[in-house]
Amino acid sequence: MKRFRIFKNIIKSGFAGVWKNKSMGFASIISIAAVSIILGIVLIAALTMNILLADIQTRVDEIEIYIKDEVSEDQAKKIGEDIKEHSSIKEMRFKSKDTALEEMKKVWGDDAYILEGLETDNPLERSYLISVENLEDSHDLVEYAKTLDGVSNVVYYQDAVNKLISIANYVRVGGLIVILVLIVISILVISNTVKLTVLARRREIEVMKYVGASNGMISGPFIIEGIIFGLIGALLAFLITFYSYIFLYHRFNDKIYTLISSYLIEPARLQHDLLIIFCTLGVVIGTVGSVFSLKKYLRV
Repeated sequence: MKRFRIFKNIIKSGFAGVWKNKSMGFASIISIAAVSIILGIVLIAALTMNILLADIQTRVDEIEIYIKDEVSEDQAKKIGEDIKEHSSIKEMRFKSKDTALEEMKKVWGDDAYILEGLETDNPLERSYLISVENLEDSHDLVEYAKTLDGVSNVVYYQDAVNKLISIANYVRVGGLIVILVLIVISILVISNTVKLTVLARRREIEVMKYVGASNGMISGPFIIEGIIFGLIGALLAFLITFYSYIFLYHRFNDKIYTLISSYLIEPARLQHDLLIIFCTLGVVIGTVGSVFSLKKYLRV
């Protein structure tokens, strides 16, 4: 019962300290929020990269060969026959200009009205979609297709995979460095905030130690303050990051699919994990910052 009463008093003192030191705690909250927001951006970018890689890798054996508009139907068929003779092809499909336009309309969804009227003057190109039996044959087929008269462009997803892997590695390493630096800054900021509070209440602490209060009873309220500041900063960062992502998702998701044939992560899939990560980070920074600053002042 006594321990529960002590714990209850520590919690009450911690909340009271938050209100008393709200102006000093503001810097801690902003610092933690900044770290969490950048962490959220890096996490979302890394998860998006991983999904794009997984999606593209399912189509890594697919090659799309585009045919110039001035090429006749007979010449287009001849290009297809030449390609079939060159390599062991698992599957080959011809995509007409009308089919390409219909597929684009489906992708654009509600914004497909922008494409109205293109049926009479379709700017899209015909193409062959090809899957090879062995990935080793893909590079040779791509190089061969580029040499054919009438071919305007060759899209091979392995190139996209390699580029995405490179970008993803830069995002992970750069983001990790930035996050570690900001975590250290946040711990220092919240540590200095607690130090100022401890200095302002040094006489009170000396009296408490004189009457026999344990270090736990003295440091408890300060640690609670740090945790509360950390949670407030984390929740602020979560709201900013999550709702900003929702806005960007609804604005650019369809357009991203048009460019790379893959969707962004749905916000609902991120909500729970982001909240847990942010709150955990806020609590850890708040606790470590408080404990670090109190060690010097609680030595007997």
